[in-house]
Amino acid sequence: MRSTSPERGHVYRVIPALALSILLVVAACSVESSESGGTAAPPAPTTTAADGASSAPTPAAGEDAAPAPTSEVEPVECPASVTGIPQTGVALPIPDEFYVAEAFSGIFHDASGASIFVVELPERLSEEISTTDFLEALETEQGVNITERHDEEIAGHPATLVRAWQTLQGTRLERWLVIAESDDSTLMLTAQVPASEPPDELDALRDVLLCAAWTPGEMHGFADGPPFTIQPVPPFDDEQPLAGGTSFDGGDGALFIVVPSIAPLPGDRREVALDLFASMGPRGGGSLDAEPAVTAGPEPVSIDGFDGIRLDGEGSIEGEPFTIFQVVLFGEDDAYWRLVALIPTDRAEDLLPAAEEMARSFRRH
Repeated sequence: MRSTSPERGHVYRVIPALALSILLVVAACSVESSESGGTAAPPAPTTTAADGASSAPTPAAGEDAAPAPTSEVEPVECPASVTGIPQTGVALPIPDEFYVAEAFSGIFHDASGASIFVVELPERLSEEISTTDFLEALETEQGVNITERHDEEIAGHPATLVRAWQTLQGTRLERWLVIAESDDSTLMLTAQVPASEPPDELDALRDVLLCAAWTPGEMHGFADGPPFTIQPVPPFDDEQPLAGGTSFDGGDGALFIVVPSIAPLPGDRREVALDLFASMGPRGGGSLDAEPAVTAGPEPVSIDGFDGIRLDGEGSIEGEPFTIFQVVLFGEDDAYWRLVALIPTDRAEDLLPAAEEMARSFRRH
């Protein structure tokens, strides 16, 4: 990875780990949906992966972890009408019986559990890690099996289209993944269906990806407004949409993130909060060098009528010590909202009160 700027600091370093985590949890969401019969749309994406890594086999020795680009796929005739995906700059043609999800950025099909997830990252992924290295990390770290790779364009932006499969909790998921970049941001589109569904369903979703309209820097609105508000407190004042939630850059490595759950996590809430906290380490695909140490909590909290759990801790990113603040607010049906601050330890005395104030300002619509 390249060196970080003093203004952005470890925000850059979070991006590749965040992208990996999103892909793993997106896959887990499809497993949850298919096993439940697809009777309800899944909750929103989160920036951390649940405990329990992928059970998919890793590439055999001597295999190429990420295939070299091959010829382009056949041209696709795109429909004239597309629908904006809330909280993103992406618009998609919506296949029959799919609908725009209310709880995450993307579209969903109840009967099959097929889905397309839309994730925009506020930096260019290639400034941190090459596409080839990123795809190799998907195989070696997440158990994704890549079978095809194509150079494409998405809405005029250079893109990589990848065909892959992954087995999670005994369910094989077939998917197409798009990674596209603008001058200052990254778009990741993930289309996936359970392997039990007909192959042409996945191919139809591939065509949806290729017909995506993307206007970086713009954001489609929600029908009834954003799902939450949070008041920024300096220096956390540079807000960017992030994986169904939002992030606030505090400068020089400090970051405050608000993200909703991608799938329900039933069980003891203290244990759920502790598991999410631990997932910021390598085992969960997080950006910390090792599993963070808990220094205070779990402590019960209440914000905007939601019961929650607060945890404080410490860890490091590339050897630099960080103070960690996490609040998990629990809603109905084991869904949750997660508020996390990563603060360089030498700034914690000044920035932790700002993070606490921001957490208290959270309001769900």
